[in-house]
Order: sequence, then structure tokens, then C-alpha cells
Amino acid sequence: MHAGQTVALNLGRIDIGDVAVTREDGSVYKARGTFTVTCTDDNVVVGTFSTASGIDVLPGNYRVDVNYSTAEGPKTQTYNVTF
Repeated sequence: MHAGQTVALNLGRIDIGDVAVTREDGSVYKARGTFTVTCTDDNVVVGTFSTASGIDVLPGNYRVDVNYSTAEGPKTQTYNVTF
């Protein structure tokens, strides 16, 4: 690479909303929480962020752990994404 040369990167986007939680009576509410993004290619934690937000990531394989609380206690949902 030389000075003044540009490089185009194709980024992926991970957007996580607040979690929809269904009560026993069938009503639904949104629970605020956090999500942690880990690059599984090299097992590096990218960071922890509030739900209802998102981040741009480089191409690769990621695990996203979404953490929130309900009346039953803390919960985690895990997703694997590839860009």
C-alpha cells in the first residue's frame, strides 16, 4: 500500500433491538439489555453494547450474546453470524 492509496472495505452490520418478552398473560413488553460481540475467528471480544443499537464489523464469524432480565431472572440468547 502506498500513501494516498485508498482501500475499500465491505463491513457487516450487527443491530440488536430491545428484547420482546411475553408475560404469562400473553402481553408483550420490551426489555433493555446488553449484547456482547465476539469474533470467533480469533476468539476476541469486540465489545459490549446496549440493546437498541448496532455496530459495524469486518468480514468474519461472530457470536452475539444478548443479555437481559425478566421477572424470572437474567436471560441470555446467543446468535452466530457470518459476514
